[in-house]
Amino acid sequence: MSLALTIDTQGEETVLAALDRFVDLPREELLEGLGGLLESQHRRRIEEEHTTPAGRPFAPNQRGTTPLYDTGRNLRDAFAYAVSDPEVRLTNSFIGAALLHFGGVVVPKNAKALAFSVGGEAVFTKRVLIPARPFMGISADNQVEIVEAVEAFVEGLVQ
Repeated sequence: MSLALTIDTQGEETVLAALDRFVDLPREELLEGLGGLLESQHRRRIEEEHTTPAGRPFAPNQRGTTPLYDTGRNLRDAFAYAVSDPEVRLTNSFIGAALLHFGGVVVPKNAKALAFSVGGEAVFTKRVLIPARPFMGISADNQVEIVEAVEAFVEGLVQ
């Protein structure tokens, strides 16, 4: 799963054309900064905000604890970005990331039932429904932060 940053503008002059006026624009530096920002935004979403990019709270879990973060930091710590001009790609390498993001049904592979515990109680079941808890994406607040970062970067170049 990955994201690509695309800048869409309206009007006579695009943002990229305006940036090209800087002869030696350090685009890689800008993209690296944006990659770090995207990564920190997604980690913050998992650890602190507990909301989808659309701003909805993550679906609750049966334990009544914080979904996607309560039992470990594997999902949060598996974010990484890569820069390949002209894009930044954010990925999550946690083995269960897609299941947590899109939701799905877990069934036993080599047994008659799944076995796990909830609140210290043993549970045996033939399937578990994992609700979708989308965590990859750019929220409205993230967009504002990204624009502010680009503006600060450009301001730093002209000073």
